[in-house]
Amino acid sequence: PIEELSLKSNLPQRLIIEIILPFMKLGWVELVELNSKYNFRITSKGRSVANREELPYEREPLESTRKFLIDPITAKCYRVNARNQNYQIYPTSRANELLKNKHSISTELKIKNPKHSPFTSDILNCVEDTDEEVIGYEERANDRPYYQNRTFAIAQVDEADNITGVPSDISKELAADIIAAANMKRSEINTNID
Repeated sequence: PIEELSLKSNLPQRLIIEIILPFMKLGWVELVELNSKYNFRITSKGRSVANREELPYEREPLESTRKFLIDPITAKCYRVNARNQNYQIYPTSRANELLKNKHSISTELKIKNPKHSPFTSDILNCVEDTDEEVIGYEERANDRPYYQNRTFAIAQVDEADNITGVPSDISKELAADIIAAANMKRSEINTNID
């Protein structure tokens, strides 16, 4: 009986019920009435899993929309809107608006033959959280294919060639191109000053 479980465990009856409810939902435990008292009883399904070293984990598929960026040089994927994201992305119009008054000190990184077709496994690994397993993805029918969606990050490069405003783990190739573009712009600015 619930009262007996409460006494032996020194836990309130309500807490015991809350602990056992998930097992009831899985069909491992059932509630039965005996002598006008309610008791929990293990089911045959519950007996079959009780002796295992680990309990099986029941998962319900969950549909979720995730965004990601593609490194145009290596096709590596980066998750957007992750909890620890330290950069922002902008559509072309917003990026241009933000840089409108900074054209003299900014430049656009032009990449010849950008890569925009990552491996599906890279996309799935990029968008899943640590407590998730992604089993597949589909592009929404009314959206453009992901490789046609162009967004921009505004990278800042300081005098020591430290880059901010982009994913912290960008490829060495992309980092080198960003630094080269920044140094070329600095050189251009210095030439105009002289």
